Amino acid sequence: MSHATAPGRATVFGFGAHSTIDEGPRLLDMARRADSDGLDLFSLSDHPYIGGRLDAYASIGFILGQTQHIAGVANVTNLPTRPAPVLARIETRAGHGAGRPTSKIIEEAADQFAFLVRNLHMKLPPVKAN
Repeated sequence: MSHATAPGRATVFGFGAHSTIDEGPRLLDMARRADSDGLDLFSLSDHPYIGGRLDAYASIGFILGQTQHIAGVANVTNLPTRPAPVLARIETRAGHGAGRPTSKIIEEAADQFAFLVRNLHMKLPPVKAN
């Protein structure tokens, strides 16, 4: 259901949700409804240090296995418990994005991040080359 806004850009619609263990069935119901209603994505936060929460990455993978078109993303990731090589392996092998290539998901996420940076007038530190 992406909507064109400018050449090469699209607006996406979705929702973010809590992921407590008790809310697991409701989360799945919401994702299925969003999928059937044509939303583009859902997001969960990764907070493994908070007891009683579902694992974000396992939940996203499970939900994507139960839906047809919607993409799932972790909107916050706990880097001390998920180093970059682990995240790269999860994202490239887990089949996230309802079958879409990981490169497409990354491209869309980068577009969304760039939109936020531009419109919220955020100042980012320069990127250092290795």
